[in-house]
Order: sequence, then C-alpha cells, then structure tokens
Amino acid sequence: MGKQSTSAKGLQINGFNVIRVTYPPATTHYIYVRKHETSQNTPSTLALPQDRALFVVNLPPDATAREVSQLFGPFGEVEEVRFSHATDSKIEGSSSPEEDEEMADEFAEDSDSDSDMEVDGPKKKRRKLSKKQPPKIVPLPTSDVRILRTTGHTAHVVFQSPNALQAALKPVENPLKWPKSRNPPLGLAHYISKYDSLRPTLDAVKQHADSSLQAYEFIRERRERAKMGIDEDGEDEEKKQKAGPIVDEDGFTLVTRGGPKRGPKVVTKDFAAAIQHGEENEAAERLKKHQEKIHHKDFYRFQVREKKRSAFMDQRRKFEQDKEAIERLKAKRKFKPY
Repeated sequence: MGKQSTSAKGLQINGFNVIRVTYPPATTHYIYVRKHETSQNTPSTLALPQDRALFVVNLPPDATAREVSQLFGPFGEVEEVRFSHATDSKIEGSSSPEEDEEMADEFAEDSDSDSDMEVDGPKKKRRKLSKKQPPKIVPLPTSDVRILRTTGHTAHVVFQSPNALQAALKPVENPLKWPKSRNPPLGLAHYISKYDSLRPTLDAVKQHADSSLQAYEFIRERRERAKMGIDEDGEDEEKKQKAGPIVDEDGFTLVTRGGPKRGPKVVTKDFAAAIQHGEENEAAERLKKHQEKIHHKDFYRFQVREKKRSAFMDQRRKFEQDKEAIERLKAKRKFKPY
C-alpha cells in the first residue's frame, strides 16, 4: 500500500490528489491527479508543457475528451485532452479519417497559393477571382459508439494557463459531478451499433471512394500542370506574360502570380526553341517515372518469381545456343588429314 496523508482539505496517495466524482443517482468514482513530469526519453513531438499539463489516473472506461474537458472546466480553460494508448484527444464520431484531413490540408495549401485578390477601388470590398475549386470528399457515415478503454486508464489534461493547473492541484473538498451527455448504446446495443458502423452501405463507400479519387486526380493534375508551366485554363504562362498586363472592365490592372522572368535573354529563336524542347522532354520524363511508380508492373510476389524464372530460363537457353555454336566452330577448324 502507498503512503496516505489525510488533511482537512483532502486526501493524498503517493503524491496524487484524490478527487471524488459522483454519478447519478448515488455512485462515487475516484480519480487521482498530479502535475505532469516529462521524461528524458520522451520525443519532442510528444512532449507536453510541464507548467500546464495535469496527469490523471483511473478515468472511467467510456470517458470522452469532451466530458473530461467539462469536468476540469471549473479550474480553467482546457486546451487539449490526450488519452494514453488511445486515439488521443479526438472525440468519437466527430472527426473524419486521417486521409481526408491530409487531403483537406493539401486543398487549403493549393487554394491559398492559387487565389488571387482583385481590388476595384479603395472603398470597395475585395473579392477573389473565380478559380476552379477542388472536389469535396464525401465522408463515411459516423456513429455514436464510444471507445471503451481499459479500466483505470490515464490521460493528460493540458490547460491554457499555468494558474488553471495550480487550481486543479489544490485539494478538492466537495465531490465533482460527472458531466451529463447523451445516453450511448450499452450492452448488446453497443456492439450492434459498432458492428453496423464498421459496415457502411455500398452506396456510401462508393461515394466516399469516388470523391477521394477525384480529389487525388485533381491535385495530381494541378501539380503536373504547374511543373509544365500551364495554368488551369490550358494556356502557357510564358505566352500570357508576353501578352502584357491584364486590364479589367473598369480599367484597373490586375496583379497575377508569376511576373516576367528576370534572366539573360536568348539570342536566337533556334536556341530558345531548343531550350523549350529540352524542358518539355524533361517534364515528360519526370511524368513517365511518376506513372511507373504509381502503376507497379510486378506487384505480387508470384509475379516477381515468374519474372526471375523466365529471365533465368532465357539466359540458360542462350548459353546452350552459344555452347552449340562454339562446338560447331571447333568441328570446322579441326584438322582432318584424310
């Protein structure tokens, strides 16, 4: 048994403050908290601020990040709830898969880099030029099934200010009430709902897959056009630059991305054509290598084995042919006196 110290303000066990939590109608649960201490072996990407992080032990198995944030909300604003050995601080049934998030980040980067601002006057509002928007990914249907973790699991609660952490470390005399939430499916209904959530309809899966492929093809095509110097309308950027500035209906000059290239001028047209032809060949070669990486010729192991076997048989057959040819040459050059 660990050391226990009882005071007028609260109970402590091995440096942990004991907090009583009440469930309706009359159930009491105990959780243990102390200040977070970062280990030397912890990677910098997973390190938490020691002056704002609280280490919590013995949380309920079905606790969510929203409920933990509401439980410690009276002490101060909660920035993050990170569960140990779990899916971290994302709330079940409220976020999309990681692939969709990465695709959304790429969309944001492309839209930020491609959106040009048009200014009509000092008192008029700015508006974006019309650009081809990327297709949206249709998410898979979500479920209200909670993640059931092991009994007595731990978590880290990160506050926005050190004062909130100091308030949470003070002994609590009165028990805290567990936040109310929607009644999740329990017992057999929980496993039935989980089974249904893991097996969406074919129409939903098809819509999600088709939209993901369309988004991927859109990004890949845009990047290839950018490498080849072609905009979304299919026009060459260099030709548009030589055509001069673009003027709108009101007579204002539009500022677009990519000004004239500041470099040495080409002397002859033949030399310029040769450079352009070389750049096109280089871009085509890069595109060909990229396609070869995407479409693997030998994807399965048996294909690799068959390819090696056929290459070995071809080499052996050529060796036998060369051997027979050498024997015929030797027979022709052999001395026959009679």
